[in-house]
Amino acid sequence: MATLRFTASLPAGTQGPVSAVLHLTEQVIARVGGSPVSKDVIRSTCCVNGVSYSACPWDIPYARAGEGVDPPSLALPAVRAAATLDYTVTSTPTGPR
Repeated sequence: MATLRFTASLPAGTQGPVSAVLHLTEQVIARVGGSPVSKDVIRSTCCVNGVSYSACPWDIPYARAGEGVDPPSLALPAVRAAATLDYTVTSTPTGPR
């Protein structure tokens, strides 16, 4: 299990519900003969400003060497806007699927 904590600062005057996506910087590249990665290979839950939310889904695009796809990303829950949003993401690998 791993825990990631980070803070997002919103522009002054931001109102209503806001949501975000956390983008990783590296692609997931398959091994020769490998199969696509399941979206359930990592299960994450999110907490924002101390309030727990249900599962936060990962998008893990599958790429073979040389293909241009986006790196994995994590959809964060929609929450009411605040000057700062303190996120805690707890992730557990579930293994290959």
